[in-house]
Amino acid sequence: MLLSLKEGRQKFHVPGNCQYHQVQLGFIIEKDHSRWLTNEEISNGVIEAINQKEDVHTVGIIEPREIRP
Repeated sequence: MLLSLKEGRQKFHVPGNCQYHQVQLGFIIEKDHSRWLTNEEISNGVIEAINQKEDVHTVGIIEPREIRP
């Protein structure tokens, strides 16, 4: 289930002295099929998210849902 940034902050009760960031893991489309992210793609995406300090960072794509692997 994908939570909005606001929903995540509320659900996990983030104290005021902490920061909440989301890293959304998706999938990759290659030629005529889709596949899940590799461990390396996930870890690189999480490192990129930390470095960029974005509120929400997506690794791969999350839409369209009907073509997920």
